[in-house]
Amino acid sequence: MISPEEYYSSLYAKVPGKWVVLSTFAPDSNIPVRVEDLGKAISKRASEVDESLYATFAVFERPPSKGRGKAEDVSALVGVYLDVDAAKEGKYAEGKNPPMTLDEVKALLLDLGLPEPSAIVNSGRGFHFEYRLSDPFIIASAEDRVRAERFLKAFVGYAIQKAGERGVKLDAIGDLPRVKRAAGSMNHRPDEPVRPVVVVELHTDRTYDFEALVAFKPAPVSRHREKVGQAKDGGPQWSLIAENEPFIQYCIANASTLSYAQWFAALGIAARCENGREIAHEFSRLDSKRYSEAETDKKIDEVLKATGPVTYAHIINDLGFKAAAKHRLASRLRTPLDFGRLDPEVLRLVQENVFDLASGRYYDVETLTATMRDSFEMKHGHRLADPHKSFKQSGLAIKAARADYLPGEDRLVGEGEHPVLNLYQAPTLDPVEGNCDTILGHFEYLIPDASDREHVLDYIAHMRQHPGEKIKSALLFVGPQGNGKSLVFEMLAKILGSSNVKVLTSDVIENRFKADRTNVQLLVFEELMGVDKAASNGLKQWITSDEIAVEEKGTKFFLAKTPRGMMFTSNHVDAITLEDKERRFAAIQTADVIRDDRYYAGLVDSFDVELPAFAHWLDQKQISKFRPHSPAPQTALKTEIQKRSLSPLAAEVKDAMEAREGVFARGVGTAEQVVDFVMIHRGWTRARPTAATMANVLYELGARNIGERRLKDKGKARLWAFRDVERWQNASSEELYEEYRPRDPFGLNANVVELKPLAA
Repeated sequence: MISPEEYYSSLYAKVPGKWVVLSTFAPDSNIPVRVEDLGKAISKRASEVDESLYATFAVFERPPSKGRGKAEDVSALVGVYLDVDAAKEGKYAEGKNPPMTLDEVKALLLDLGLPEPSAIVNSGRGFHFEYRLSDPFIIASAEDRVRAERFLKAFVGYAIQKAGERGVKLDAIGDLPRVKRAAGSMNHRPDEPVRPVVVVELHTDRTYDFEALVAFKPAPVSRHREKVGQAKDGGPQWSLIAENEPFIQYCIANASTLSYAQWFAALGIAARCENGREIAHEFSRLDSKRYSEAETDKKIDEVLKATGPVTYAHIINDLGFKAAAKHRLASRLRTPLDFGRLDPEVLRLVQENVFDLASGRYYDVETLTATMRDSFEMKHGHRLADPHKSFKQSGLAIKAARADYLPGEDRLVGEGEHPVLNLYQAPTLDPVEGNCDTILGHFEYLIPDASDREHVLDYIAHMRQHPGEKIKSALLFVGPQGNGKSLVFEMLAKILGSSNVKVLTSDVIENRFKADRTNVQLLVFEELMGVDKAASNGLKQWITSDEIAVEEKGTKFFLAKTPRGMMFTSNHVDAITLEDKERRFAAIQTADVIRDDRYYAGLVDSFDVELPAFAHWLDQKQISKFRPHSPAPQTALKTEIQKRSLSPLAAEVKDAMEAREGVFARGVGTAEQVVDFVMIHRGWTRARPTAATMANVLYELGARNIGERRLKDKGKARLWAFRDVERWQNASSEELYEEYRPRDPFGLNANVVELKPLAA
C-alpha cells in the first residue's frame, strides 16, 4: 500500500515550505499546514474528528487570511485532477453513471485521448485521476493566474465534455483553490459505512510539462484509424489543397474577379485531383455570372491535354502571385497539387511548427511558444505514432538555424535550407491621436522629480520607436507597495505587446534556467530585495550585452537576445547593492503617498480610451537627447543607494575624495598614504586597514593603480591615480613628482604625510 506520506512528499517535492489548507465542512474548520507536514497532520486530524477531511491541491505562499483561500492566494499549481464519482466496490453511483470498474474508467479516459495518470486516489466513493506537472507552475502575476485558471477549466472541461458524450458525468472542479478528499483520511457520509481514502496508483516518473498540457488538444484514438484524406486512386485531395495552399485559397476567395489566366490555372489544379471534373465544376460555379457547364467541360478537357500541372514558377512569375514565394510551404514545392498528396497529419505538423536547431526546441508558429521534444511528442502523439521522426523526415519541415528577436522582419528571415525564426510579435494596439492626460498625470504623480520622469518617458518612447535596439541601462523604481508601479507595467504590456513583456519576481533572478527571459523587448523584475554585489554584477551582461548564453531544462546552452530594456521595482532603498561607479541603473524615487482606491480604479478605466493615445504620444515624442548606449543618469536616489552600499571604510574615503581633502587634494598618491590619512586625519577608530584593503577600496571608488613609477630623482613609488587616470598614466616622472610631493605644510592640506617610497 502506498502511504499518504509517500504520496504527498512526491506531490509537493518541488514546492517546499509552501502551504495547503486542511478542512472539514461540518463543522467548518480550516487549518493551514506546511506541505512537508501534511501527511502527519491528516493522520492526527483524522483521529480527532469523525468528519471527512479535505486538502487544497494547489499551494499557497503563506497561510490564507480567511477560510480555504481564494484564487488570488494560490501561488503554484502542481498538477490537475479529474473527480469521478463511484459507488461500492469501485462501481459508479447508481443513477448518476453507468456501472464501470476502475479499469474501465481508466480505459475510457485513455480512449478520450487523455494522458496516463500520475496517480489515482480511491476517495471512498469515487476516484481522483491526477496529472502532475514535472515542474510547478509558479503564479507570480495576474497574467499567470489567468493562464492557470484557463488551463484548469480547459483541461477539465474537455474531459467533462467528452466523457458526457459517452454517458459518463465528471465533476466540474476547474477552480484554483479547489479541495479534494485527503489521502489517508476517512470518507464519512450519514447512514453509510465509513470508507478509507487511499492511494491505489502512484507513478512518480509520470509527470507532464505545463506548456505541453496547455497546448494539448486531445482527440479520441481509434484502433482502426484510416489515413484521413488519402485518395484511394492516389489522386491529390482537393480538400487539402483548398485548406492549405495560398494560390487556390486566393482563387476561391476572389472567384468573381479572377483573370482568365488565374481561373484557367486553378481549373487545371482542380481537374487533376481525385473526382477532378466534379471539383472543377464546383470551383467554376463560385463565379455564377460567368459559369457555363458546357464551356467548363470544354476547358477541363483543354487543360488536361496541357503538358502538365501548373507550377509555382508559372504562378509567381507569369501570374504575378508573389505571395506563394513567401509562403513557408508553397515556396518549397513544385506545384499546388503537391499539397494534395501529403499526409494530412504531417502537413498539419509542419505547418504549425518550426524546429530550432540551436536550442533543440520546437516553436508553435502561431503562438511562438517553445516546447521540448518530449512535450512536442505528447502534444501530437494522438495523431502520429512518432511526431518527432515524422517532422525530421519531412522535406517541408522548417529547421531554423536559430530563433532570434528581430522587430520589423518577416517571421522567417533569410534564404536557404535553414532560415532564422523571428520571435518578435508586433503589438496589436493601434496608436490613435487623442487625449492621454490621465495616464500622463499618473506618471507625474508616481515620479515627482521632473528629470527622473522625463528619463523614464524617454526610455519607454525609445522602446516604442526603436523596438529592436538594445538600451544598455535599466530603470529601478523604488517606493511603497501599492503606489501604482505595477500599473505602469500593465500599460507597457498593452502598448509594447503582451508577448514582448516578461514580468517576474526577483526570487528567480539567480535561477539556473534563464531561457524564458530572453528574446523579449522588456524584462521586469518586481519586488527586488536583498540583491548583493555578486548578484548585482551578475545582471551586468543582461543589461549591457546584446546576446547571452542560456539554457533551459533539457537543452544545451544556446545564444539568445537579451531583453531590449530592463526594469526593476522595490519597496526598499537598500534592496540592491550599487557600486560607486555603477553605470547601469537609473534609480527612480516613486511617490511616498498612496492614493485612494478610486484613483487607481479611474486610471485603469482610462486604459481602453487613453492607451492608444499614449502609444501615439510616445511615437511622436522627441527623444533625440536620449542615448540608449550611454550610462544611466546619476539620480539623487542612486547616490543614496550607493552610499548605503559602501562599507564604512569606503564611505569615509569617498567623502574625502569628493571633498579633495588631504591626500586627495593631489591627483596621485599611494595606498599607504591614504591609510595614514584616514587613521590620523579622519579619526578612523577601527583596526588599521592594510594597504591591500585600501587598494580594493580605491579601485571600488574609481581610482586606478598606474604602477610603480619613478619620481624624478627621489626614488620610486607604486602610485594610484585618484582622478584623470589617463593623464597620470602618461605623465612624466617630473610631472608625477610635482603632483605627488607634499605641499602647503601649514595650510589646509597640512594633513598630507611626508613623501616616502612605498611598496603599495
